[in-house]
Amino acid sequence: GNQILISYFLDMTILFNEIKNNPYVTYDELAVMLKLNRSTIYRAIKVLINISYIRRVGGDKGGHWEIIADY
Repeated sequence: GNQILISYFLDMTILFNEIKNNPYVTYDELAVMLKLNRSTIYRAIKVLINISYIRRVGGDKGGHWEIIADY
């Protein structure tokens, strides 16, 4: 219930801040930092993209994250 929602929100805030602090961070690096698996990071980033907080500039190799709005 609420505990899961609060935990998810905190994870999303931490995830957003990690991307903001290092736009070149990878899914794997985020997974290690946040102690979550890569697929969870992938899904959370999709949410941030869908609600227009971040976008990917360039490809998977050599690209980076761009902040569109503050979380």
